[in-house]
Amino acid sequence: MKPTNSFLLYAVKTKWVHIKRYAYGVISCLALSLICTRASASESQMEEEHIQKDYGYVGMGVGPLPFPLPVFLAGYRGQKDHHGVDIFTTVSTIVKLTQLKMGTQYLHYFHPNLKEQLYAGGGVSLSALIHHKTDFYASPEFVFGKQYVNEQNATHFLQAQISFSTLRISRNHNHRLFYMPLVIVSYGIGF
Repeated sequence: MKPTNSFLLYAVKTKWVHIKRYAYGVISCLALSLICTRASASESQMEEEHIQKDYGYVGMGVGPLPFPLPVFLAGYRGQKDHHGVDIFTTVSTIVKLTQLKMGTQYLHYFHPNLKEQLYAGGGVSLSALIHHKTDFYASPEFVFGKQYVNEQNATHFLQAQISFSTLRISRNHNHRLFYMPLVIVSYGIGF
């Protein structure tokens, strides 16, 4: 049986969409790592300090890009010198469609300094997409960001969090893997 031209055209278009999504993810990750590496080079002149602190935080952001929705986040962070942990919850909604995500991440602080410091890390998250039915997802998380303390001695951070290769967990065992990276850019304030 010889495939028809419309079937071949559909196969090529479908493959092209996956290639574009993968390229988008690779380019996003490379751009963020270059930004962090450049900023880390300028930060290397700062002296490292012994840091042991923990705090809760709240914040706002936009994402998951490429679908720009408002994102609200809350969590807890702990840091000891170069190492840290982040336990977080995010909620993004447009009323009829809501995503609730919870996860944990390991954070590596490149040059620990209370005044300002860059970090990168990774972890895992579980999320629920709530609409006319509820779907559940699991994904690895990657994060890049900058944390600093302002004049009032309050901790702030700006970060990009990337979920890449998300697995839909289905009740009827119809699991599906998505290769499109989802990026949340957020700003948080510690308390």
